[in-house]
Parts: sequence; C-alpha cells; structure tokens
Amino acid sequence: MRRDCFVTLVLTVMLGLAACTPRPFYRMTDVSGSQASAAPLKPEQGILVSVPDDAVYQHRPYPGSGQEVAKITATAFARYAPHVDVAPIASQDRQGLLLAARNAGAGYLIIPSIVHWEQRATELSAIPSQVDIGLAVVDVATGREIRATVLEGRGNLRRMAQLDVEAMYSAALDQHVAELYGVKVPAGQK
Repeated sequence: MRRDCFVTLVLTVMLGLAACTPRPFYRMTDVSGSQASAAPLKPEQGILVSVPDDAVYQHRPYPGSGQEVAKITATAFARYAPHVDVAPIASQDRQGLLLAARNAGAGYLIIPSIVHWEQRATELSAIPSQVDIGLAVVDVATGREIRATVLEGRGNLRRMAQLDVEAMYSAALDQHVAELYGVKVPAGQK
C-alpha cells in the first residue's frame, strides 16, 4: 500500500513540474517597409509559396530544410486560402516567382527564407534549439511586398523534451498567419 502512495506522489509531482515547465519562446518582428499594408489578406486569393535554400549552420548543411519550410508554410496558409501551391524549384528570383504565381492563379506570393537554423540535442548540450525564418508576403498583381516578418523560435533549457526547429517554426507561423488574415488568436494560444 505504501508503495502505491509513493508512486502516486512521484507521478503527481512530475506532472505538476511538467505543467509548470515554460514553453518555448516565440517572437514576431515586423520588418515591413513603408509600403506595407495593415489590411488583412483576402481569403479568396490563392497562394504560391517559394522554396528557400536549405539551411546551413556552422558549415553543417541541413538537406531538405528548405522544402520542409515551404511545406510547413503552405500548410499554415492552406487553412485560410482556397488553394496553395509550392513553387516547383528552389531559389528563383522574385520576377520568376511572380511569373510562376501569376501562372498558378495566385493572389499572393509567400517567400520564406531561413535566417538561422540550429537544431540541438538540448538534453545533452544544454543549448536550446533556435530557428529564425523571414517571411515576405507579395501582392502578385502589383509585385509589391505588403508584409515582411521575421519569426523567431527559441527552445527552453528547462523542457524535458525539446521541440525540433520545424515544430517551433510551425507554432510561430500558425499564430502569424491567423493574424495576417485578421483572425484573433485567443490569449491562451499565443
């Protein structure tokens, strides 16, 4: 009987600590220029997402990270747009991307760029994972950049299970895309 009480006590304490464990840190920094638009994106417009170059951190490449960022970005925008396509090749110039967006019937071109990508085994290194992704929104009809943001995600040293950089980007992006479409995110979900 005593052993059952002890196990219950240990589990209760562990669950309590896990519930108090701080979440990863996310920040969105608006880097839009003077031509930025505060108007919400139009949900009837289609989207073309470009594929950024793969990440490199301290001379270590992360093959496929550009495709993964494009896929995560497309998934987030697909919740609001009638159709979302991913550009067929990585790293086209802006004019080539605009042409591809027009051919796809998209109203917006989304250009993600990997600024910083640092996947860590935090449990071993005591260094949290980090990700910074730039995200530009271009109006296809005018070719004008209407929004530009840097989404930052930082892991937390006190988490037992560390999120990977893809999950951190996805979480920050979901909130940002909702705001781009004028959807209010409940305070508990930010």
